[in-house]
Amino acid sequence: MNYCHPDCPELWIDEVLAKCKTGDLILFKAQDNFNSSKIFSYYTHVGVVYKHSNMIRIFEAQSPVNLELQSHENIKGIYDSEIYTRLTRYKGRLYYKPLNKAVSEELNSNFQNFIEYAQANMYYDNSIIWNGIKKKIWGERLHEGTNCGELTILSLIKLGILDPEKYYWRAAHHLYWVAHIEACDNGYCYLPISKIKISPFC
Repeated sequence: MNYCHPDCPELWIDEVLAKCKTGDLILFKAQDNFNSSKIFSYYTHVGVVYKHSNMIRIFEAQSPVNLELQSHENIKGIYDSEIYTRLTRYKGRLYYKPLNKAVSEELNSNFQNFIEYAQANMYYDNSIIWNGIKKKIWGERLHEGTNCGELTILSLIKLGILDPEKYYWRAAHHLYWVAHIEACDNGYCYLPISKIKISPFC
């Protein structure tokens, strides 16, 4: 089941970018990543879309191990990237999960402060399985050591899409939860996914 591609509509990347708004999610399915068998989820990564200064960007946590980072990139694994370049260079499948409505201008503006805080104070925790055990069984709270799913949860709370009570939610792996989330809080919900088409040859 974890390896069956979703049956969903397709959108060209330009169509996706024309629709993108802060709070939308991009789901990733890597071709060289076997985490699906560990977390029982088809998707292997997630990032949060946000619009800043007329640019569309993606905010995410990813292990910096084995990445060739440039001098301006965050060495702790918390990334804020221009979305088109990020997606077109990805080797794998991509899916667009849109929010039903836009967040307020105030929340959108304040989100930049959270991104700056995260890049200065947070880091990617490579102990995915052990981290999940601590969260689910021992009730450990989300903190500076994070991963893509946990950072997404914190982002959605900051954007007002999820109630702050979700901070205390005990989950073994937050990526699985955000990949399948539909109903949220404060009138928000996520709409069905679409596969992002980058090239007619894939």
